[in-house]
Amino acid sequence: MKRNISDLNQIGLLLDLVHTKNMSRTAQRLGKTTSAISKNLQRLREELCDPLFIRQLSGLEPTTYTLTLAAKLSKIQKDIDAAFDSELFAPKLYRGKITLAANVALLHYYQPKLLITLLEQAPLANFEIVQWQEDSYQKILDGSINAGLHFLNENCTQSITQYVVQRHEIMLMTGAKHSAITASEALLSPLAILKIHGWNTDAVRFSRYLYQREVEHSVRLQCEDLGSLFACLEYSDSVSPLPSFLSYKNLKALPLDERGNEISSVVCIPSTHRNEPLYQWLVALIKSLKVASA
Repeated sequence: MKRNISDLNQIGLLLDLVHTKNMSRTAQRLGKTTSAISKNLQRLREELCDPLFIRQLSGLEPTTYTLTLAAKLSKIQKDIDAAFDSELFAPKLYRGKITLAANVALLHYYQPKLLITLLEQAPLANFEIVQWQEDSYQKILDGSINAGLHFLNENCTQSITQYVVQRHEIMLMTGAKHSAITASEALLSPLAILKIHGWNTDAVRFSRYLYQREVEHSVRLQCEDLGSLFACLEYSDSVSPLPSFLSYKNLKALPLDERGNEISSVVCIPSTHRNEPLYQWLVALIKSLKVASA
């Protein structure tokens, strides 16, 4: 039985489907329509004399033949990518969809400049920016989110590469009328904590910092909404440890007595895609958002 692939582009399509198990996601990643992916898949099935994928509740499950073939084609695809690397991706010509996720704090800080930069560099693309959720790491891995903007997570899977964008000093934020003038005085008041999915939902990181220094404290509020947290600080005696860039007009920022308590913002992409031009461009673009005063 003679089997062949008549179009080299079909190799990338097949490998991507093995990864995503979803025609819509592969269409987004390759900048094509779902209908086009379906037609190309049917063509591959005819050329390779195999169903290639079996539709199940979990998605398109590759056949044994597909998995064996994909292992062999991966090296071929890398050679093809290397040969045409300079021509693979031109942001100004890209017409696909790009989905980014960011946690609530970094979304507040970076989004205006991020949107402008994306539209300038890739004017033909479609963009979706969503708030970081508990499943965002998994969505980055399966390709439904291209890249994420988050805080450095030492427990993050090695399947995701984290590139540091910049470091941010942690300050204690209080209402403008709060009586405290030092961090030590502020910590006599109850804490209000900004909860961020995939970073501090399991434990209050600032509490760990304080326990290590034997500082007594209490946590009054844990909140996911930034506006609600700001209102709590403005109209109560609560204080909150926040990145310095989240200073707000009706709040005052007190530096910690012991300097050096910082967090890093990072851009997250699948480790398997770190050499792909689209992902390299996204990483470089997001890292260019760095603000010296943050």
